[in-house]
Amino acid sequence: MNLFPENWFKAASSVPNLMLALSYQVNMFPIYKGMRNVSDRKYLLASATGIGFCVFSYLLVGILGYDYAGVEIDANFLNSLKYYKINGAFFFTINFFFLISIFFAFPIMFFGCRNNFIALMKLVLLKDS
Repeated sequence: MNLFPENWFKAASSVPNLMLALSYQVNMFPIYKGMRNVSDRKYLLASATGIGFCVFSYLLVGILGYDYAGVEIDANFLNSLKYYKINGAFFFTINFFFLISIFFAFPIMFFGCRNNFIALMKLVLLKDS
């Protein structure tokens, strides 16, 4: 493992991920206003819990991904998965759940998208009844 990347263009491909990870602060005020019996202490605990869970899960996925792919890891981890190295059902399960997580995570991450997503779901659910 090197201290600095050998190919700076490949290293720059992680910048969009970092920027998206740091965009949570736009959700701070809507989350604060949406909490029941809110106080600064309760919000601090909620924020610390969320950030701690994210740090733990990112580190776990990073370590397991590096353990699986080694130095051949690609910036897009799904490209590093080789069909012949793992069970076919597991390969398709990983890819399927990645698509599901992107589909549901994006509208929830951004306050405006979340409100529109909830409004659409209410329209769909009320239309059926």
